[in-house]
Amino acid sequence: MRRRFPRIAVLCLLLAALLPIGLFAGVRLTQAASPKIHLEPCCDPTSGTPASNFRIKGTYFGATEQVTITFDSAQIGIATTDSTGVFKTKLKVPATAQPGKHTVTAHGQTSGLSASATFLVRTTWEGFGYLPFGGRYNSFENTIAPGNVANLTLDWSYAAGSAVVSSPAEVHNVIYAASQSGTLFALADATGASAWSYPIGSAVASSPEVEDQVIYIGADDGKLYAISTAGAFLWSGATGGAIRSAPVDAEGLSGSVDAMIIAGSNDGSLYAFNADGCGAGVTSCSPLWTGATGGAINSSPSYNRGVVYVGSDDGKLYAFNVYGCGAATCAPLWTGATGGAITSYPAVVNGVVYVSSSDGKLYAFNSAGCGSATCSPLWAGVTSGTNLSSPAFAKGAVYVGASDGKLYAFSAAGCGAATCAPLWTGATGGAIASSPAIANGLVYVGSDDGKLYAFKVGCASGGASCAPLWTGVTGGAITSSPAVANGVVNVGSDDGKLYAFHLPGATP
Repeated sequence: MRRRFPRIAVLCLLLAALLPIGLFAGVRLTQAASPKIHLEPCCDPTSGTPASNFRIKGTYFGATEQVTITFDSAQIGIATTDSTGVFKTKLKVPATAQPGKHTVTAHGQTSGLSASATFLVRTTWEGFGYLPFGGRYNSFENTIAPGNVANLTLDWSYAAGSAVVSSPAEVHNVIYAASQSGTLFALADATGASAWSYPIGSAVASSPEVEDQVIYIGADDGKLYAISTAGAFLWSGATGGAIRSAPVDAEGLSGSVDAMIIAGSNDGSLYAFNADGCGAGVTSCSPLWTGATGGAINSSPSYNRGVVYVGSDDGKLYAFNVYGCGAATCAPLWTGATGGAITSYPAVVNGVVYVSSSDGKLYAFNSAGCGSATCSPLWAGVTSGTNLSSPAFAKGAVYVGASDGKLYAFSAAGCGAATCAPLWTGATGGAIASSPAIANGLVYVGSDDGKLYAFKVGCASGGASCAPLWTGVTGGAITSSPAVANGVVNVGSDDGKLYAFHLPGATP
């Protein structure tokens, strides 16, 4: 069993009453004039996002006194101690807290005693869909906004040696991506300095999924690889075809397996592996179950509420039970037909699965199915392109790029008809294979013209065209999809580099 930690971490501040000095928030303090402090965090990771909750426990304050608690200079709470000088309370990180280290301080109003601890604010982008159910929306980003995005500048670029079609992930201030020639690499997000690289030995078009200090990624040799965040090989699982889809982590499961890593293969099957591998010393693992489709799978699967969704080149969306079916190969719970191959990642939001097809349409299906084996879409959004990117979702709209070089925004609720026109479009200078990323009122998308574009969310209606607020230039076509975290936009390019754009003076 893996020890699982929540995505929004909790900071616990502990005290030991039997020591000659106390602990506040893991901070030792004495009641002398010059207290000593020592940070002793209780949780891993010892960080959280803006607006996340954390708990504080303090002792050795005055009896039944009020204690004010500040986050940097902003007061965020008041607690009252009991007769022994102990208090505990639950508080929230300010939504405006920027990435980096912050100081949490408790100050006794009567005793004058105080103690402090450090809280690290940071966000992550753990995999292709941002979350297992997709949507590619970082709701915690608070640094880059429509009002300052025009100031974005190139922070650094990293030469990976060959095209970077892999979409980056960022976890704990480290960026993970892979070059098409088969090297998985880890970079410091602040500088782009290489932490390590791992030669997979096969071409890579898949994108990494990072969970519990393990990186999962597929390769053209047909294997799913598990590599530690320190760069060490852990195990691999073989399939019958190239894995170009990004794997997804299905966690919090009941039964003997509490987490699965699931990926699609060009052999037409979906594979579910135990995310912990298959036992100590065993490095080649067999799947727990497979799901058969009628075509190659280049779509990246998504997971929500016990169901795994994936598209196939046969033009169908498939829904499988995450627990399998009790047999080695499983049939889907239901399928939904489109008019072309599905290479996009399904996004599951508010009971609807959004998936795009090479017929140039964005489809919306009921995520619970329709009570029969084959389901019709709720509605479809029409573009003037053919191949579409994976959809992104935020604040009532679904965004998708198309081969006609436009970014399309559709109402997530549809339009009351079988086919819907877009709310607005944004033009780029080349075909869009890159999937949009959304953060803090902005939609980012790459284009084959070698530029990364930022459009304002909700910039128009009635099918109007919007101009970008910012463009960033790379040296090749962008088929990689951007990741936005900690005030930095990362994206790969076919010129063989990974790029990082940020605001001047802002570092993660």
